[in-house]
Amino acid sequence: RSEEVKKALLDAYPCAEEVENPFETTHQLHKLLENEQSEFDHHEDFDDLIKYNNKYPEAAGKRGRDGRLPLQIAIDRIAPPDVTWRLFQAYPQAGKEKMKDGKLPIEVFAEQKETKDWPQVYLTFMATNLLANDMPVSIEDGTPKENSGSWHAC
Repeated sequence: RSEEVKKALLDAYPCAEEVENPFETTHQLHKLLENEQSEFDHHEDFDDLIKYNNKYPEAAGKRGRDGRLPLQIAIDRIAPPDVTWRLFQAYPQAGKEKMKDGKLPIEVFAEQKETKDWPQVYLTFMATNLLANDMPVSIEDGTPKENSGSWHAC
């Protein structure tokens, strides 16, 4: 997988990164998030994630081979706040779907201890936004709406 080969392929077929391989259902966004070589403190990896998410926001709603959504992968990897927030904004429904361990994302943020990467202010910010996205009734008119019960879990 040399860089020269990748560049030659992209030069020959510039839209290649937009097309999903029917034999490989994992989107490029999943690959960037799951890459164990990726260290989110390296700005190139972080920038690649942000650029890809901005260019293809629909990728945030696609499940990888293991069934996880990009937001769930980011939470599992304790990705930087900007990455998890942008993934949530691109596909808020991911906040209503249980993760592999059976927990909702809001439960992870509510139980997570403060770390260098995830300070308490960020944990509270994400939990508040996840909760606001999953209220059982509309704040505007009180009509019932689809929810996952995350307000009950907390």
